[in-house]
Amino acid sequence: MRRKKPHLAVFFGGTDANHDLSTQTGHWFCQHVPRSSYDITPVHIQPDGSWKVPQGPLPQRGDVGGFFRSFLDGLQKLSPTEGMGRLVTKPLAGLVNLIRGKGGDDGALHGLAEALNLPIAGSPLSACQVCSHKHLCYQTIDDIATTPFTLTFGPTEDPAAIVEEVRDVLTPPLYVKAATGEGGSGVERVTSLDELAAAVKRLQQAGHSLLVQEAVAGKELNLTIIGDPAGRLAALPATFITPRASAFYDQAARRHAGRVHTSQLTDHKDAVVAQAQDIAQQVWQRVGAKRYASFDFVAADDELTLLEVNLIPNASQQAVLHGQLRAAGMSPTVFIDGYLR
Repeated sequence: MRRKKPHLAVFFGGTDANHDLSTQTGHWFCQHVPRSSYDITPVHIQPDGSWKVPQGPLPQRGDVGGFFRSFLDGLQKLSPTEGMGRLVTKPLAGLVNLIRGKGGDDGALHGLAEALNLPIAGSPLSACQVCSHKHLCYQTIDDIATTPFTLTFGPTEDPAAIVEEVRDVLTPPLYVKAATGEGGSGVERVTSLDELAAAVKRLQQAGHSLLVQEAVAGKELNLTIIGDPAGRLAALPATFITPRASAFYDQAARRHAGRVHTSQLTDHKDAVVAQAQDIAQQVWQRVGAKRYASFDFVAADDELTLLEVNLIPNASQQAVLHGQLRAAGMSPTVFIDGYLR
């Protein structure tokens, strides 16, 4: 008798600034997931919070691009309650969360999985809650990694008072970013205190608590760690990011080719990369990560500063993960299969 395949719901899109990147990641995931082993139902969360859910799982084979263009894009928007009702017409074996930012790596979908008594791929709720809040993450790992000097402020604090407090302890250039959110979302580099006030107001108008950070000089380095069910960890080849049209790996660089140059380093004896791997593995253990984590560092004079830890895979069109997998000789299907186990 034919073995019944587990049915997984793959959530992507979302309501915040990373909607487009998460959507691209969802399409990539659905294209490369081993559909011979899983029944996959894509759940596209719209910017207004509504859901698009097809009546059944993805086709067993073939390019899913046409499916998304001609079918999923034309689906009626549903309320979350209606979407869940459609989704569970076939019993679910688990959830996959590819949403980064609000409603995603902040643990919202993990809460849904717990309510439904379902497993969710990747790291647990507790790890996501720590890593999605940058300042909390810094506090959790302060004895393991060097992190930027950071001040944190609420969404209703007076911008003028913020500028005065920053003036006493930090000198531009500075980075201003949302306290929660992924990979450059809302990050601004400011070179004066006048620019700082305007950047603070923009983030507060969007309802964000925010961080003001020292600008750490050096070369950006991204490292991906993957783990197997037995807890063994492996690092994909590290990516060095060199600015071109963008001053750093900002939102424009994450969306448009040529704004930064990326290169993968496969030299396992490189001292900086070895140090990054050691720090990343210690942070992995401290926060309780599982299956996947991406670490953003700044490297300067053999010293590393850890900027951010992300626990949700990003495979948007310009994502560094693609080059890392190619350099490792690992297919997307093998990577995804390992992430789901």
